[in-house]
Amino acid sequence: PVEKVTIEKLVDKINCHSEEIYPRPTVTWNPRSPDAPQEDSSVTTKQLFNISSSILLSADYPDQTHSCTISSTRNKRTATLSRQAQRNSSDTEATIECHALDTPLNHLIWRFNYSQLILTWNKAESSYRASVEWEKHVKDVSDQGRLTLKDLTSQHEGTYTCESSNTEETGIASTVLHITKDGDQKNVGIAIAIAIVFGVLIAIGAGVIFLKKKKRHSRVPTEPR
Repeated sequence: PVEKVTIEKLVDKINCHSEEIYPRPTVTWNPRSPDAPQEDSSVTTKQLFNISSSILLSADYPDQTHSCTISSTRNKRTATLSRQAQRNSSDTEATIECHALDTPLNHLIWRFNYSQLILTWNKAESSYRASVEWEKHVKDVSDQGRLTLKDLTSQHEGTYTCESSNTEETGIASTVLHITKDGDQKNVGIAIAIAIVFGVLIAIGAGVIFLKKKKRHSRVPTEPR
């Protein structure tokens, strides 16, 4: 059977692969690529199939959510790579979404900048295990994989990747997080409020001047003919 499907973005293409399957599996992509996928397969000494499929990304094929399904006669598994998101957050607390699976997830992995482990979670334990570096920054992890962080600094700006999986599918979602200090946000809010008040005062002043001029013109006597 198809035990695991891995999907990843490699510069200008997305690659999907699985190993040790029998009989020979098939691969389908959603959405379909305008160009034929590049497919490669091999047979192990145990007569099991390893298969890999990739699609090219181009200007005519925008960055979006892609799904790859590898099927055999016994079962199938789907891996989904979500479109990269952008998020601005305060340094006090940040919540980052994970890819939503069709059925409840069994396993979860969060990483920072693709390689640094933040935490792992599994359904059997119903709790997460955070790495030493991130333990003090993890506030909560929801059953859907949503991650809430706290006490962040500019060093925590970067790409957060969530890999969620169950018996039928795997989902990978990346979010680029930008950190803004609470003080900076307050200053921006104050500046916007001042600008609005200043604009209103200018509008009122212009209206008063206009009414005075109009009143003055209405009082000018007309010359007799």
